[in-house]
Amino acid sequence: MKTKGSMVATLAGFVVERFGNEASEAWLSSLPEATQGVMRSALASSWYSVQEILILPMRCMCERFFSEDTVCGAKRFGAYAAEHQLTGIYRLALKMGRPNAVLPLATTTWKMLYSENSMAITCNEKGRAVLVARGIPLQDPLWGHATAAWFERALTLAGAENGSAQVIQTGTETGNDFEFTIEWR
Repeated sequence: MKTKGSMVATLAGFVVERFGNEASEAWLSSLPEATQGVMRSALASSWYSVQEILILPMRCMCERFFSEDTVCGAKRFGAYAAEHQLTGIYRLALKMGRPNAVLPLATTTWKMLYSENSMAITCNEKGRAVLVARGIPLQDPLWGHATAAWFERALTLAGAENGSAQVIQTGTETGNDFEFTIEWR
């Protein structure tokens, strides 16, 4: 599975804004050399291994800065990512539509950020939706928590109240499926 280099900028931006340049440099230096090289020179529009430039650095970030609660760290990053990725026309679409109407935006954004997998809306009813990401070759549950937080923040940006997203990870022959149950008022 691959992700766009823009995810590097989002993760690095989160660490710098939250913990400062010095802490960010120490975090980057703690990563394997190959990952450091990609993290320091990634092009926003190029595709990279999601394991190398997102999962490993995110896990290291969560363990370094959120050692007592790595899930909290993943969720804070996910919310930050939504805030910084859903800009321009996407932000306008969120503000103009109802949560049910903007869910297809999530699948569109997904295709722009990740390759070699799929996301589908399997339920879309008033106040509730279920989205399933299929064939995700990841074992780390932090990715699922970060993605659920991304959905929660997108709901807030769309004007939903009391938005929440839960994630369930299940293994299959083609990788893992992540089911996101999203609810709001």
